[in-house]
Amino acid sequence: MPMDCRLGGHEDFIPELDFVVELDGQVIGNIMYTKSRLVDETGESK
Repeated sequence: MPMDCRLGGHEDFIPELDFVVELDGQVIGNIMYTKSRLVDETGESK
């Protein structure tokens, strides 16, 4: 299953930041963004 199918339905997926690059009608690149959080060594979210 393509990655975009798995991420597209995820609550952290940001569809407005899903970009595809085409060249001569062929997809040559894709970048997708999701929400994330940082957790320090004590388990505290940042």
